[in-house]
Amino acid sequence: MSGHTPGPWTIQGTFIGTDDAHIAQVKGEGRGVTSQRAEANSALIAAAPDLLAALLTLRDFAVMSNARQIAYLDAGNQHPVEVAQAAIAKATGVNHED
Repeated sequence: MSGHTPGPWTIQGTFIGTDDAHIAQVKGEGRGVTSQRAEANSALIAAAPDLLAALLTLRDFAVMSNARQIAYLDAGNQHPVEVAQAAIAKATGVNHED
């Protein structure tokens, strides 16, 4: 599979995409889709690059030795769980950091 359009993706009206490309369009109400659900679908699609990046970071971090994990964090990198929490919050609109 070739690479996807790089993020960040944003919601621009009914379109999700970048300044240079439309990735998807989420239609509004109809066929059981409320405007609230359409907004939630847009947020989930727009968060896709962040969610993928968080999963890749978590995967890479999980296979590191303890020493490499400590070095990674000591280098000023954000903890992968925090990256995942931010991506989930973007996708859902709910912050669960507590």
